[in-house]
Amino acid sequence: MANMVPIGSLMKRVKDRPETTISLFQALNTSRTTVGTYFFTPSIQEFFEKILGAAGSKHGGGYWVQAEYGAGKTHFLATLSCLLMDTSEELWNELKNESVRNCRRRLEGKKLFPVILSLKGEAGVDKADNLLNVVLDQIKEELGDRNLSGKISITTEDELINWYETRSPEVKNPIDSYIEKQSGGKTKSLSPKTLASLIGQYCQENIGGPPPITSSTKKRIAHIYNQLLDSGYDALLIVIDEFEAWQRRHAVDTAESAQDEEVLETLAWVLPRDMNLEIYTIVASQMEAPAKLRGDRFINLRLLANEQDYEIIVSQRVRELIPENQPEVAQYYEYYWKEFKFLKNSNREYFYQIFPFQPRCFEVIRHITARELPTARLGIGVIYDCLGDSEILSRTNLITVNDLMVSKELVDAMGTTSYKDPYNAYLAGMNSLSDFSLDDEELSLAKWLLTTLFLWHIAYLDTPRPMSVLELTEATLTSGDVIKGEDLVEVVLEKLRDLPQISYRKDKGARFVVTREGEAKPAQIFMSFQKKITDISQIQEAWDKGLLLQPQETGGEESFFSGYKFDERKRATVEFRKLEYPGEVIVTRRWRAEYGENVTNDLHFRIVILTGPESIDVKEIKDFRIGVCVPSSLTEAARDAARDYLALSQMEEAYRDKTGSEAEQIRSWLQSKRPEVIRDLLRKQLGIYRNGTIITAHQLGIVEKNVFLLNKIDKVLDQLVPTILADAYAKPVVDSQLFKKNFSGREARNVFEGLFKKATVPAATSACINYAPALKLSTTDKPTKFNPSPNKVFELIENRVKAGEVQIWKLFEELHNQGLTNELINLYLLAFVRNGKPNVEISLRTGHSQPVDKITSFNIPQVNWRARLEIILDTLYPSSEESWNDILPFAKIVNPNLKMATAPDDVTDQERQLLQVLDDTKNQIPRIIENLRILYGKLAEDIPESKIEVIEKIKEITDVKNYGEFYAPFKDKDEYPDENAFRAKFDEFKKLKAIADQSTEIVTMKSYLNEVVLPEENTLSGDLLTIGARLKLNSLVENPTLAGPIKGQFRQFKDSYQNQYQIHHRDYYKTLKGLFEKVEEADAKIAAIIRLDKILESEPSLGKVLEEHHKGLATRVVPCPNKDPVSVENSPLCQGCRLTLTATPPKEEVEEFLREVEKGLKSNAKKMSQALTKAILEKDSGKRLDKLIKIIQVSDLVKLSEMLSDDMVVYIKKLFKEAKVITESIGVLSRIRERFAYVDEENVDELIEAFKDELKEALKEAKKKNPGKKVRISLQ
Repeated sequence: MANMVPIGSLMKRVKDRPETTISLFQALNTSRTTVGTYFFTPSIQEFFEKILGAAGSKHGGGYWVQAEYGAGKTHFLATLSCLLMDTSEELWNELKNESVRNCRRRLEGKKLFPVILSLKGEAGVDKADNLLNVVLDQIKEELGDRNLSGKISITTEDELINWYETRSPEVKNPIDSYIEKQSGGKTKSLSPKTLASLIGQYCQENIGGPPPITSSTKKRIAHIYNQLLDSGYDALLIVIDEFEAWQRRHAVDTAESAQDEEVLETLAWVLPRDMNLEIYTIVASQMEAPAKLRGDRFINLRLLANEQDYEIIVSQRVRELIPENQPEVAQYYEYYWKEFKFLKNSNREYFYQIFPFQPRCFEVIRHITARELPTARLGIGVIYDCLGDSEILSRTNLITVNDLMVSKELVDAMGTTSYKDPYNAYLAGMNSLSDFSLDDEELSLAKWLLTTLFLWHIAYLDTPRPMSVLELTEATLTSGDVIKGEDLVEVVLEKLRDLPQISYRKDKGARFVVTREGEAKPAQIFMSFQKKITDISQIQEAWDKGLLLQPQETGGEESFFSGYKFDERKRATVEFRKLEYPGEVIVTRRWRAEYGENVTNDLHFRIVILTGPESIDVKEIKDFRIGVCVPSSLTEAARDAARDYLALSQMEEAYRDKTGSEAEQIRSWLQSKRPEVIRDLLRKQLGIYRNGTIITAHQLGIVEKNVFLLNKIDKVLDQLVPTILADAYAKPVVDSQLFKKNFSGREARNVFEGLFKKATVPAATSACINYAPALKLSTTDKPTKFNPSPNKVFELIENRVKAGEVQIWKLFEELHNQGLTNELINLYLLAFVRNGKPNVEISLRTGHSQPVDKITSFNIPQVNWRARLEIILDTLYPSSEESWNDILPFAKIVNPNLKMATAPDDVTDQERQLLQVLDDTKNQIPRIIENLRILYGKLAEDIPESKIEVIEKIKEITDVKNYGEFYAPFKDKDEYPDENAFRAKFDEFKKLKAIADQSTEIVTMKSYLNEVVLPEENTLSGDLLTIGARLKLNSLVENPTLAGPIKGQFRQFKDSYQNQYQIHHRDYYKTLKGLFEKVEEADAKIAAIIRLDKILESEPSLGKVLEEHHKGLATRVVPCPNKDPVSVENSPLCQGCRLTLTATPPKEEVEEFLREVEKGLKSNAKKMSQALTKAILEKDSGKRLDKLIKIIQVSDLVKLSEMLSDDMVVYIKKLFKEAKVITESIGVLSRIRERFAYVDEENVDELIEAFKDELKEALKEAKKKNPGKKVRISLQ
């Protein structure tokens, strides 16, 4: 962390404090701010696209927006409503999300009538919580805002009055009389409600029923909808916020809730589906939709269902990262990804999005704000406050949960009923921390832990959850240079055992405890029990008992002698010189003479451990392999630990059967205190032995502190026993230090089976490798082949056999004292017999279960290894009881590992190895030939027949069944004079195989390079030529090692090429995008030219020519479907567009085309101006052509394109027809060109006269053809 820069320099807090409580209606009135500040996550983007897409497709429907408190549902509704109500480009450009912004095209110009309301505080006595009435009232209010009051009937009262007012006088006059009589006044003086009521009464009394007005919810909404359409609206938008307030008042399955559901179902499902009305209903609630409205009725949109959405949105709203400091942020990511686990499943982008916060901050604050409490709106504000704290910003670590308490807003909220008691307990705990023995670093960590646990507690107030040590370490970002962060946290938690506000158990984690003033303090009671214990013997007895505590008594930890009993001889095993030696351990309170007797049977040591100090006479120790451990007197710390353990036991006993809340509290405290006391006791046990004495027969002067290093008896034995055995077995007969691993009893069996039973199981093979050569029973190069070399054990046994028969038990006793274990003696004894030098046998005791009567050199493989094999062995005594090498030079060329052999087993093994390699080679040959044919074909080279012949020859040699068949070809000395001739051919085959194995890579390189197209004088041209020149197959076959450098050069070429290509592709299509937009803009002008062509009856049509040219250009400026940067990893060209490096955008052609369009439009406009003669304009009674003529006169080609619609074309042609104006194409200019090929100064006048004659003749001809019409001649 030393190289990190402070977090405050890597980002900046937004200037204005984000609003945590957004007013829906205020947000609607500030639409640009509302839309511009809204942040989209992928899921929210999907929701917007779904609703906006439906609106663009005219598919009405219902959407249920469900979100917890503080999740931003009001901002969601406001942003969505703004976009639906205003489809202007100005507003939509405020959106930060391009994908959502693209939805505007389908909505452009759409006019929705908005009905937007919040249901908080909408209940009333007169409405009886009627949802329909609330909606209708809001519609009425909105109509007033839009100057539509009185023009659209909304309620039943409105319809009754509207019906009354539209009646004829014959119907209306009797009603007026009735009303005046009933009310005593004129109708105009009555309120709408009273007037409607009297109209209804009249109808009931005089016409036998109500007038024909709508009555059901469905009909009423449909009636309003149709009136809105008549008023110029396209659809109805209903947005209802805070619906959970309504849901809480109307219990499920009540008449009120059924009425609510009927209204919403009508709006969201019945009217859009049954009547095809374009009504969009969006309801926001913290609660899920009622069962009846789920599924198709309302599409459920769950805001912030993805936990990361909340974290990202909050971060984006409170701070901005400084872009140029991204590398420093990356350093933070690298550090925390390496040191902690909370980022293991998160990518770098997510870390950037929430920096500088540890993710658990959001989990805590989100759960705190998810409840309808005063903290419900605090979320973003608390996070915002953290970024304003100078101490936090100056640090080089992420903001953690405990930092949230810097927010005054959060602290102020702690005074509410829900949080008051936990917060007071938290403050009391913080004040108590100074009472504990904590250094400065531990005190700081203790504050962080307590604060984190407190906030975690109120975050999960309804469902308490403990935190593990790992979770606390991650939440507080605790780390250490020497001690692991988890260990630091655990140490501090252990020291805070007596803090009432924290409950900690290693297996269950830590949790915050809400304490109240005046509660009993168990720690004080415990201290009183401690003070009463003064008897030293009681303390010693408690100490002795503690030495034998079992894991189930300690909560899982082991005491020094866990698993032992006093004066019990317990078997143990210790490794010495890589041999596992069995022995026994005795834990006792008093020394006994029997503990000093000789070690017997198969044991090699005895360790006696006393629990208290005692004087021992060395003469009582009769075996050099015995060690006696005598502890020192108890230290003050040890006595205190024993006293605490005794006090704990007494206090547990005293409160075991007591009842009441205080007793329950004390028992709970004892349960948490017990691990601490036990742990302290166990940690003191080692010290008194480190300060004690170790006695042996030879007075070895063993340093106790070097023996008692760890509080584990096994570790003590590992230190003590080897020292004793090194003295007892000073001159070993086996150099076991050469073993590759420790030798145990089961390894003796594995070596036996590997050497003599030819076992192929991994354990037997491994054992032979690890031990047999060191035991001098085989050689290092052939560890599984029995091949003994001279050794001291064989020498000792041979000497005993020379003297005659040998009793096995005596042999065991002698070798046992030489430091050999029983298993090792059994192995040596059987190996000695198998060796046959001298030839000896072993007789077996009666009742044995071996498959042989005696053990001889020949039947050793039949012997079954058994545990304690020595008990059936009786007496060892002298016994009473003839080429592969010729072919070996050739065979070693195929398999260099083959060796000389004479024994049948060895020969068979060597043959098997040869045949295996030959068979593998034979199976590879078809693939080699196929790969070579493909290679030569792809590289356009001819495969030499000599190469195929080499492969065929090798194939013949591999197709054999034994080594004799293999050797047969080599008897022909003409083809193979010696093994060198065969070696040369086989080496050539190996080269061919090496290239064939790389065929795929070579073909891929060649194919890639063949597709590369480079501009002239490109920096890569030389590399391309060089690689192509080196990629010759015949050269590679002769020297396969060339392939590696070529592949390396190709990789470098491809990397450089890819950089060039990606830049070219990006720039090409950036230019093309601009050209595409220009070509698209010309579309309207071309359409105008075509329309003018139709009016002017131009043939051929210039517009059609330009239209075809436009279509051709449009196909050439289409963008590539693949996004930059494109990949050319597998092909040198983009797979979406196949663009080459030599391609250039058609910029000049597009510009020339645009000039032609401008020119054509100007030309046609001019002709149009000329064509609109006075006769035609006189027919334009509606003066529709005035604006067109002005546009043509000022040469405004853009407005000309917009105004010249198909409708206008039809209108102008109609005027031409009415004015009897007709245009004829007679070819006057063609006639002039036929008469005058050239013009000079001398014939100008002649040409002019001729032109006049031709024009007059053409007009005469046209009039004759069109009698009664005004004729014009086209000069095109």
